[in-house]
Amino acid sequence: RKKEESEKRSRRRRFLSFTLYQVAKVMNTRVGRYLSSHPFLALTVMLFSAMAALPVGLFLLFALVTIIMSTAGFFFFECKCTHVTTDL
Repeated sequence: RKKEESEKRSRRRRFLSFTLYQVAKVMNTRVGRYLSSHPFLALTVMLFSAMAALPVGLFLLFALVTIIMSTAGFFFFECKCTHVTTDL
């Protein structure tokens, strides 16, 4: 049990350090420095990105489910029809 908790903490620490590295990398760019000096604009960009991601994600989920269901339906009906024999 202790080993699992230790591994979990280690994974979390690595994830956080990688995330902080990415944030530092972005903040060292020109855009990062500009947004750092304009916090209201940074908040606006962050909120706009978060709010725009929801409909895009829902659309992609809908498209994926539609493709999967249409493919499953196609195979179901095609397999069903090819095994049916009609004797007139």
